[in-house]
Amino acid sequence: MKTKTEREVVSRKRQKVGEDLRVWAQKVKDLTEHPERGAELDFARAELKKYQDAMWELNKDEKRQRAWVSGK
Repeated sequence: MKTKTEREVVSRKRQKVGEDLRVWAQKVKDLTEHPERGAELDFARAELKKYQDAMWELNKDEKRQRAWVSGK
């Protein structure tokens, strides 16, 4: 089990990654309307994938702990 301090640290990291994730998701959404900006769209998608993976890494231990606590 994580201590309160460890949970707070992970929470702050999750908040930061979440902000960046929303920014890149919006950029991808905006750029899909402009097919002539393909290189920018590819870069934005790569950045979005990077932040999605980072969020998944931060959340995976929490999901396991919640499943364990709920008896699943």
